[in-house]
Amino acid sequence: MKQNRSKRIVKVPEDYYYRVHETRYKKILGSGSVYRQKKMNSNVLSSWKEFVSMVNLVPGASGIEFGSGTGVNTITISQQGFQMTGIDISPTAVQKANELAKKNEEPVKFVVGDMFATNIYPESFDFAVNIWALHVVGEQHLRDKHLSECYRVLKPGGYLFLHNESSEKDILNLNEEVVIEEVKEWNIPELTNKFEMPNGEKIQVCFPDHMPSDLSGRRSLGEHKDELEKAGFRILKCYGDEMHCSPSIPGNQVMVAFAYKEK
Repeated sequence: MKQNRSKRIVKVPEDYYYRVHETRYKKILGSGSVYRQKKMNSNVLSSWKEFVSMVNLVPGASGIEFGSGTGVNTITISQQGFQMTGIDISPTAVQKANELAKKNEEPVKFVVGDMFATNIYPESFDFAVNIWALHVVGEQHLRDKHLSECYRVLKPGGYLFLHNESSEKDILNLNEEVVIEEVKEWNIPELTNKFEMPNGEKIQVCFPDHMPSDLSGRRSLGEHKDELEKAGFRILKCYGDEMHCSPSIPGNQVMVAFAYKEK
């Protein structure tokens, strides 16, 4: 006998994904801070090097970073000899990324775009990257849409590198149907954090959180594997790790995945 699933309605503001990210970058970068304008996080770099070695990426291979933000990761990968494109929904972030690319004299192209639905031709890239952008997406249908987009733009035999925050326990409840309801009200919580200025001083900035409080962008390793396979990917490696951004910040649980699109 089929069990009836309970329904949970989650209210999200119209077009909030764009509004949240553009507002965050405008407020944080507008404060004059050096937010994510330095180098790739050491934990990410270690996983990236393992990925490059495992899949044998050769210099000159073409790649795209979805949710490229200020461009630090895309530029770091470009410096290793790869032809890189970065895409982000925030015009403010893309402008900063292009400034950093010019400053570093790296031939990286950053464009404004939606990582759920780009206008990129199918089978355009040898590899795709998502670093800290998937865990800010809570709606499962949007996560599935993004991973399908990653699959679409990869050439047959292309690879996917993912590095995002994770959950030790399953987030999805199989006995519950989450219904997303768009509303006009703004129900995104506000956060306050300190950011470093060029002179080393700290400045306090208030900005919106990534999503409504009753959504989570974290997934367990099992759930992550399921969504990758649903998008058509074959998984080479998927594991959990703990990332420390700084001595003053507690470790974050992260998940790393290497996957590929079959030829």
